[in-house]
Amino acid sequence: PDHSGIVAAGDAKGVALGDVNGDRWPDLIVANNNAVMQVFEARPPEGVTTLTIELDAPQVLCIGALVRVTLADGRAIVREVCAGGSYLSQSSMIPQFAIPAGTTAESMTVRWSDGKMTSAKVGGDSVVMRRSD
Repeated sequence: PDHSGIVAAGDAKGVALGDVNGDRWPDLIVANNNAVMQVFEARPPEGVTTLTIELDAPQVLCIGALVRVTLADGRAIVREVCAGGSYLSQSSMIPQFAIPAGTTAESMTVRWSDGKMTSAKVGGDSVVMRRSD
């Protein structure tokens, strides 16, 4: 708790990330045994923006996909789309990226689970990447 500020009291059985309140930031959801769920809403730092990438393809191609976002300053951020991950829990399959203050997202590449690559320029805070065969 001294780093995250999160204290999930009780018998926690599962954890997941997803945008619960629609603000494009991933929130933390903790499932507790014989108790109500706890939701910890994201509070991003000043100047940090978000990029949401929706993968438009059959789920079998999305699970295991690697999504790489290249920033204007040359750094890259990578997310893997996963299934499962915690006891009786499933995080969102929509990759979300925190873009540091002072830079922007320029391009993205998806390596689908079958190995095919798709690339595109980024414009705005939300992108739909369609799989075309």
